[in-house]
Amino acid sequence: MKTRTIAIVGAAQVVAKAAAPSKSFNVPALELGWANACRGADTLVVTTSPEALTWRFTDIAASYPATDSAPSSSICVMMNDLGDMPGGWRFAVDNVQTSGKGKLTGGAVVTSLWTKLDMEVSYMKNPLENAEHVWAKKSRSMGSFNLVDTTFVGSRQELDGDFDVKVKANGNGTNWSPCWPEFVYPNQYRIQFNHQTHVDLGETPDASDPQGTIDGNLQVALNLKWEACNSTANGVENWGEGGDMPAGWMPYKYRETPKY
Repeated sequence: MKTRTIAIVGAAQVVAKAAAPSKSFNVPALELGWANACRGADTLVVTTSPEALTWRFTDIAASYPATDSAPSSSICVMMNDLGDMPGGWRFAVDNVQTSGKGKLTGGAVVTSLWTKLDMEVSYMKNPLENAEHVWAKKSRSMGSFNLVDTTFVGSRQELDGDFDVKVKANGNGTNWSPCWPEFVYPNQYRIQFNHQTHVDLGETPDASDPQGTIDGNLQVALNLKWEACNSTANGVENWGEGGDMPAGWMPYKYRETPKY
């Protein structure tokens, strides 16, 4: 029986070349394989910096045709807690950069390399009142990033080795997070950043002898961009969809914590 290990590298205290805060958020907890959907990822390393939020998987391989050890589609679904948000800033995902190693021959292709991101923020509306606390919950998409029918090397050339590709969000506009206040106390906020990555293999209509593999050790980097903002005008109260929760409601708490 394989053991799943989760490691998190703390936020780097460096300043990005473009406008960015002096620190990023951190990831104090996550649930990996929500709804039993994280096939093959036995080890996951999460790294945060103002430039990127990066997941490095181990053994999330895919094969075409599928084998006993590797399916033709691999997927990992994660629900991540975010904390220690930089006050006076908001962030968006500029692009998703996926890198790894594989082999695609005879008309085998990656039919879909897809990352979908959502954010949900639960926050206490009356933290200073000596009364029953009232919670609200807001959510919105942070972008869908999909590359279809590719071998990563262009013009249907065959892949044999490393690949590294950046994918912009589908659609128009920028999906910003809320503008964070100066203090984001963990007992007053629950910030969930939900992430799905899919790797699907298949073949072209004129494939001759399609054979494809995407090896483990896949890395997915969410390259971030930041904007200084006004937390009153652009705070969570004016962001996303949702509203007040019923009396007595408490935000979801994760059942798993990472190993450091």
